[in-house]
Amino acid sequence: YLNSFNLEERLHAKNHIENRTLLFSDEIQLRDEQLKQDNNKRQNHEALLSQQAAQLADSQLALINQMSILQSILDSIGDGVIVVDRQGRFLLFNPAARQMIAKESVYTTIVEWTTDYECYRSNGITRHTCETLPLTRAAQGEEIEREEIYLRHRHSSRELWLSVSARPIRNAQEDIRGGVAVLHNITERKQAEIALQQLFQRERLLGLLTRNLHRSLDLQDLLKNIVDEIRQLLNCDRVLIYRFQPSGKDALIVEESLNTHSAYLPLRDWKVRHLSFTEPPLIEQFCQGRLLACEDIQTANLHKADIELLKAVGVQSLLVVPILQAEKLWGLLVMHECSQKRQWQPIEVDLMEQLATQINLAIQQAELYYQLAQANAELQTLASIDGLTQIANRRRFDEYLTQEWRRLSREKAPLSLIICDIDYFKAYNDTYGHQAGDACLKQVASTIRSVVKRPADLVARYGGEEFAVILPNTSLDGAVLLAESIRYQVKTLRIKHRSSAINQYITLSLGVASLTPSMKATPSQLIAIADNKLYEAKNLGRDRVVIQSYV
Repeated sequence: YLNSFNLEERLHAKNHIENRTLLFSDEIQLRDEQLKQDNNKRQNHEALLSQQAAQLADSQLALINQMSILQSILDSIGDGVIVVDRQGRFLLFNPAARQMIAKESVYTTIVEWTTDYECYRSNGITRHTCETLPLTRAAQGEEIEREEIYLRHRHSSRELWLSVSARPIRNAQEDIRGGVAVLHNITERKQAEIALQQLFQRERLLGLLTRNLHRSLDLQDLLKNIVDEIRQLLNCDRVLIYRFQPSGKDALIVEESLNTHSAYLPLRDWKVRHLSFTEPPLIEQFCQGRLLACEDIQTANLHKADIELLKAVGVQSLLVVPILQAEKLWGLLVMHECSQKRQWQPIEVDLMEQLATQINLAIQQAELYYQLAQANAELQTLASIDGLTQIANRRRFDEYLTQEWRRLSREKAPLSLIICDIDYFKAYNDTYGHQAGDACLKQVASTIRSVVKRPADLVARYGGEEFAVILPNTSLDGAVLLAESIRYQVKTLRIKHRSSAINQYITLSLGVASLTPSMKATPSQLIAIADNKLYEAKNLGRDRVVIQSYV
């Protein structure tokens, strides 16, 4: 084929081939160098990857070590630590936290947890919702510093106080991812504070009752103060004091205090007719001074009828302390818890027993006061009543006239007075004897009292055979009508008097006076006018009424 070309063309072709060969050789050399560079880069990259892998392994190992250390710390600390995401799902419970608030079950969310726990604010009254719990608020971005909460398990008697600090969890971009809370158990401290406060309140209450024993002598008022103070101090729904009837059949509520926020009705006048409290063996227990404490009446050792009756009035827990007087059962001091079951604390039981002793002292003092009041009333009666006629005596007459004078001087109302005398009474005594004279005085006094009907009017024995009638708010005309009625009624008694110079029967002479009390007159002036009219009636022949008003 080459033979067909000429020499020049062959040379040209040869040169072209050599050039192409040289070019290919350069390209191959360049590619070899490129391959060597790529291989070096790959080796360097593999070395870097290997180094990074080693570093990552070291970092993972360090992280594992740190997590292990952190877990050890979380496991060993006494405070609880909880982590949640923004939706309220639990991500972490350390053992202390689980022991505090999750020992009964495994919870996945805050909402699920609140179905078993009631959570309250530091006052122990205001209840938390899921949204107001510190951990929920922290997961929404709020920072909480040492907020106290009170927890109570719904299905057991377990309760605790916690001090909670909580913070939100943020990522590198400052986005909130959840919340973390640290729980510090302060139950012992709070219980000690509450016990100290109860002790203080108990001493204050006992001091108050002791002072009231000296201030108030009214048993009902004292018992009311006692039950009110007990209910407020121990924060229970109802406090009662039962008193056993002398018959021993019934017990009556003599005083009661009911929580104003309670939905349960008061038991005023409720009789414990069907309770076995009034029957053995509880009566024997109470008589021995032993109390009855029931955390749950459903499981208590009570008669079935008692449980049904207590349930009917809303009672869930019950505390009964006997009130003994001279080793006899006077009554019962009772506390009802209606809103929930309640475990009665020893300090509460001790307080109730001390109060029962104070109530016993109050009862004794009140009874002594009642006896003293009766004795004083009898003495007052003896001091103000005429022993023979059983109407007011002269001392009572003077007191009442002064009292009404002062009152009517303020009201500018009239005051009338009747003074009457049995005609020829000395002659009657001389003729019939003193016993007959006493009988005559009794009959006349009784007749005058029967005529004078208004409670404000006073009939009194003024002197030997003289009687007086004080008539407040009565005009002269009204007094005259009453005086004529008295004179007529005494004559109708037809008590024989053969020594009378004017009639064969006992008669009366009466003097009537009336005026409006003022600073210009005195009670003695009213008496003087009525007395003068009486003597004028005698001088005019007796058996008559003589009047004169004072201007």
